[in-house]
Formats: sequence, structure tokens, C-alpha cells
Amino acid sequence: MQIMVRPGFATAAECASLVDEIRKVKTLDSTVRITQLRTEMSAISLKEHGYDAIEAIRLRVLAELGQFFAVDDLRLECTILSEMHPGDFHPTHADNERRVGTAWEPNHTPFRSHAAILYLNSSGMGGDYMGGTLRFPARAVEVIPASGTLVAFPCSRDFEHEVGVVSGGHRYTVAIWCTTHPDHEEPWP
Repeated sequence: MQIMVRPGFATAAECASLVDEIRKVKTLDSTVRITQLRTEMSAISLKEHGYDAIEAIRLRVLAELGQFFAVDDLRLECTILSEMHPGDFHPTHADNERRVGTAWEPNHTPFRSHAAILYLNSSGMGGDYMGGTLRFPARAVEVIPASGTLVAFPCSRDFEHEVGVVSGGHRYTVAIWCTTHPDHEEPWP
């Protein structure tokens, strides 16, 4: 298995529109989780506030992952939009397992099979923020976020990953997790 990186998966207009919607909906919806370092909302919140384009993006991501990873029964499990603020990061982790000492055991989402991140803005010189690089330490892979790029990978310990500290600006993403378990499919209005 490998890591999928698709530059240009989403257009600049799609990315800008999603960033605008995140900024708008976070002030309107009481279900949005806002902390000092991060704002997170379900894609369902965007849809409920009239942003229907998120559904087409979700389905495009699902099709791309199904084809790339050759999984016929892949389903959308969870879609979260995120705004990371300066100082925020994600420590090294896997998406369906957790380390317990030197061993691994299923975490609270053992049914997740694949994860995808759609970057809505870019990091680095000429970008909107600094830091926030996606790293797979055991694989010596680093992805510098670029607007419109889709990155996907299996959720197991073999793809343990981290997000470096956002040192300036705001990092916007759509995170999508998939499953092959029909009983864990994301309810969609």
C-alpha cells in the first residue's frame, strides 16, 4: 500500500468557496466545535446551511479512493472541515489503532479503513499559513499542504502520521474517513 497525493484534485474556486463557508458557518451553527487552537465542523453542518457543493466533493473523494486503493465497497464514514490556528498540531497517531506501551490495539474508530485530506489553502512562502506539514515519520514522507491537493492513505499503524505545528495563519482542510462497514456509513441528509 502507498500514500496517494493528487495535486489539483479541487479547483481554486472550490477551495476558496469552502474556506468562505467554514468562516461563515462557524458563526451560525451551535454544533461547531471551537477551541483556542482549532475550529471543527461536520460537513453536514455546511449542507444544512445551504452549501450543497460539499456533497459532490465527498463523492469525488470516495470514487478516487475506491479506484486508487482498489476497494469496491468503500463508504464515507465521517467528513470534518477544520481550521487550525497558530500553535495547533496533531501528534503522531494512526486513525484506527493506538499505541499502548509497545503494543497496538483498536482505538475508538477501528472500523475506519482509509483517510483523505483535501487541502483548501497552502503552506509556506506565498501561502496563507506557515507549518502544518503532514508527515509519515516511519516512511520518511512529508507532504507540504497545497490548495486543491488531495492526500489519502490507509488508517492502520503502517501509516502513522502527524501534522506539524501551524506557526502562522490558518490551515483549512476537509478530512474524510472511509469504511467498508455499512453500519458505520456517515448519515447524510
